[in-house]
Amino acid sequence: MKRVYATVDRVEAEVLCALLRDAGIEPALDDSAVGLAPAPVGIHVRDEDAASAAEVLARHFEKDAKDSEADPEAPEPLPPDEAAQFEERVAKGKFRIGFWVDLIGIAFWGIWIYYYGRQGDAAKLGLGLGCLLLWLTVNRVAGILRKKKEPAS
Repeated sequence: MKRVYATVDRVEAEVLCALLRDAGIEPALDDSAVGLAPAPVGIHVRDEDAASAAEVLARHFEKDAKDSEADPEAPEPLPPDEAAQFEERVAKGKFRIGFWVDLIGIAFWGIWIYYYGRQGDAAKLGLGLGCLLLWLTVNRVAGILRKKKEPAS
């Protein structure tokens, strides 16, 4: 048996095996993954089929390279000034999900605190207060980190 291809993508390996089977070559997968780390999946064929398998795979990858050429029907790119105006309009209308996530979290934990506070369950009330504070802290830190990642306008 000779290895003709290796990948960490199990789906890609299965697709390539199907391609080889369609060409009349019987492949075997060498999947020796241990644990959670991705391990290479090898595609093996008989020694006498190795040359034809390599040819089939080469044609497949050449076809993929040709398919990735520019689309002749694609519109022309915007000039730099129009592109800048477009980006500015997008930035102004950008949906700010942080606000809504905070609102939902505050509403949930607020209802929790109100409900268990009215029942007098101190343990669940304390849990709710702690979770509310944790929720707000994590979301504020995430918001600060998100703003640091965004490019300056």
